[in-house]
Amino acid sequence: DLANGDTTYFIPIVGHLKAGTTDTTARNTQVAALMNRLNSINVADNYILCGDFNIYTSEEPCYRQLLNYSNPLVRFYDPINKPGAWNNNYNFANYHTQSTHNTTDSCFSSGGLDDRFDFILTSANVLNGYDNVKAIPSTYHAVGQDGNRYNQSIISPTNNSVPSAVANAMYHMSDHLPLVMDFQMFCPSCILGVGDLVKNGLALSLQN
Repeated sequence: DLANGDTTYFIPIVGHLKAGTTDTTARNTQVAALMNRLNSINVADNYILCGDFNIYTSEEPCYRQLLNYSNPLVRFYDPINKPGAWNNNYNFANYHTQSTHNTTDSCFSSGGLDDRFDFILTSANVLNGYDNVKAIPSTYHAVGQDGNRYNQSIISPTNNSVPSAVANAMYHMSDHLPLVMDFQMFCPSCILGVGDLVKNGLALSLQN
């Protein structure tokens, strides 16, 4: 259905902000560079921002800048809407993504899972499905995070949320858990197949 304009565009943006508890200014400067760039484009679009932000609380200037930017066309939203002091806080155990290790290792951070460092944020377009791409917040999760990992590793205590081979692979691969969220792609004018691509919506999975 190309002649009828079925093509849908979305713009993934990947960021890795400065690490460190005292580096809030550096992180805010990095985010300002991104937001100024988007502001210069000044178009409401299907933006998806994901990566390791290294932030400890929703009160950090860089996070507030992303969610409260003066230009609403390029402002970002947290699909699960979980503000708070995430670091070392049991109440956010389901959302912690770092660290997969609770013992000292030359290649990995230790301390167990007690930080929400990793994020998938979206523009209003994507959050609300204004332009043929819609986030499905209920699918947002960190692979291997079962809520029983607080200050523990991904493999101990026993993790039943993923096969043991997967848990072990993540343990040896990284000190962060991968994030996943599904998106629905709409094509109202298309002649579809395969169960009408889930009733006119093609479900995609984005991993950070």
